[in-house]
Order: sequence, then C-alpha cells, then structure tokens
Amino acid sequence: MVEVAHNFGIVDTILFVGSLLVAIAVGVYYAYVDRNMSSLDNYYYAGKKISPIAVGFSCAVTFISSITVLSIPVMTYTHGTVIIWYFATNIVAMLPGVIYFIPLIHRLQLPSIFEYLERRFHSVVKKACTVVFCFYQIMWMAIATHLTAIALNIVSPMSVSLSIILTICICAFYTTLGGIKAVVWVDTIQSFIMAAGIIAVTVQTSISIGGMGEALEAMAQKGLNNFWKYDP
Repeated sequence: MVEVAHNFGIVDTILFVGSLLVAIAVGVYYAYVDRNMSSLDNYYYAGKKISPIAVGFSCAVTFISSITVLSIPVMTYTHGTVIIWYFATNIVAMLPGVIYFIPLIHRLQLPSIFEYLERRFHSVVKKACTVVFCFYQIMWMAIATHLTAIALNIVSPMSVSLSIILTICICAFYTTLGGIKAVVWVDTIQSFIMAAGIIAVTVQTSISIGGMGEALEAMAQKGLNNFWKYDP
C-alpha cells in the first residue's frame, strides 16, 4: 500500500468536525421543533410545506455523490472532454421525467412513483420495482460511502473503516431524529460545501499549473481536447 503524507491541520479538523456537528444539530433541531407532530406525513413528506429550492438542492446533492465528484475528474483526465457528452445524454434522459412524469405524480398527489406503478399496472409490478430499486440503492450507497472513506483516508489520518462507521452513524442519527426535513436541509448545506470545495480545487489547481490556458494546452498536446471526436 502506498504511504500517504497527511497534511490534515487544525483548520481542516475544525471544518470537518464542524460539518458533522451541523448535520447532527439539524437533526436535533427538527426533532425538537416537530416533537408534537408525530404524523407520518410530516416525518416523510414534511407536510408538503418545505422550500422547493431546498428540495432542489437536496435532489441535486443526492445524485451528485462522491461517485461523481471523484470519478468524473479521473474519467476526464483519462478520456478527455468527450466525457461532456455523458452529461448531455443525462439531460436528454431527464426531460421526459421533468416534463411529464413529475407533474403527473404531483397532480395525482402520490407519495412515490411506486404507488403510480401499482395503480397503473399491478401491485406485483410495484413490489418488483421496489425490490430492484432497493437493491440498486444499497449497492450505490455502499460504493458512495466507500469512495468517501477512501478519500478521507488519503487526506486525513482517519481509517477507511472508521470513516464508513462515522458516516453511517451520523446519517442515520439526523435522519431518524429529524425526518425528511433534516435530510433536505443537511443536503442543502452540503451542496454549498461541495460547491465551495470544487471551486477551491479548481482555482488552486489552475494557479499551480499556471492558469487555464496551460491546462487547455496540455489537454491538446495529449489529445484530450476531443469533444467533437466520436471514434471510440
């Protein structure tokens, strides 16, 4: 195993621990605020009164996980700018859902897409799709959690096992206490942390190599400026 020199200073520790404490505090806050509202509608759906902007940030962060943040730069470094087509095809695939399915589910006031499958087809279809989705999500969360743990292990003295346990425990804690409100607002806070991190890395890397012009020139020399090349 490659030995990594950790440069995890006091500022890094404060920011890291602070972000974890904020997540815990959000869960405790909503557990206290909603202590007299024990309905499932409030716990799972926030009484349908939560900010749509926060929901949007939460949905974005849910799917822009460590898998995306860590793998896309590597794929771009390996394959070049042609990877941008991956995002373009994602947008095309999302359009039917945004234009048709989400408004439909909203009009029907259904708690999930699985309820629609039961009404439109059969309960067997609902159960089968639920099982497949749960299996997919478990595998996806396992990969995302493990990648996060590896990244933390590289930049900090924290072991992979400890990072996984800490992540699972804290997520379970604030989710169990605060319900969907805690999840949405923790995701919203994390979206700003992720954006700040990506911007900081981009700026620092650009400064280190001498600017974006140097980066584009290096990409051109390595044949990675290949957005319009479709030859596999």
